[in-house]
Amino acid sequence: MTSIRGVAKAVLDLARRGGASRDPVDAYLSLGTNVLPAAGVPEIPERDDAEAASMLELRGRLDLLRSAVSDLSDTPGIEVVDVSGVYETAPVGGVAQPNFLNCCAAVRTTLSAYELLAVAHRIEAAHGRHRDTEVRWGPRTLDIDVLLHGDTVVDDATMTVPHPRMTERLFVLVPLVEVGPGLRLPDGTSVAQHLGALAPIEGIELVVRPRDWPGVTAMATRPDGPSSPKAMTPEEYARRRPRGAPPGTER
Repeated sequence: MTSIRGVAKAVLDLARRGGASRDPVDAYLSLGTNVLPAAGVPEIPERDDAEAASMLELRGRLDLLRSAVSDLSDTPGIEVVDVSGVYETAPVGGVAQPNFLNCCAAVRTTLSAYELLAVAHRIEAAHGRHRDTEVRWGPRTLDIDVLLHGDTVVDDATMTVPHPRMTERLFVLVPLVEVGPGLRLPDGTSVAQHLGALAPIEGIELVVRPRDWPGVTAMATRPDGPSSPKAMTPEEYARRRPRGAPPGTER
């Protein structure tokens, strides 16, 4: 398993070879998780009820997202400026699996789009994701996508930027509008415009809005979210929904 120290070393090696861009650009990433790595599955208390299991699993996945944000912040050439709240959505792709927790991060980076993608993949690997053996559209311990990288437009065998499906997915657009409310794509269209095109906004729920994402330099103050009157604590989340039930299913 790749350590974050290895990620940082690899990025520094790229920079020394002249691979890093010199001028910082604003980039945006989507982070998601719906299963814990085997080593991170928490022990269930003796009472072994669905509420306790749900709370522990939620805490584990929130900790995984926090760790991924910290890893990004610790990587040379990346400044994590802001991170959205954490939202829950049903999976896409037709494979039976748990719901996802998703958030978006706004970063300033001197890395190229390709280098930023390489960092994302190494952080995924450090948290137990195995891209070479996983089921397509299946469960993921950690999924980090490069959504936008300044005005960069790339479409080749390695990556596509802007992300090819970002404008079709509420789990991307809702948190992305939080960290980039006036954000526009290279073609001039706005993220808010694409979000409006998906109305009504359903099937996505704010779970929690951490105020202390590690390493974030300019956390913005913002409303609680699109479908909850306030951000739920993990305990509230565990009490209001049976484990594995879709968003909107209350006890």
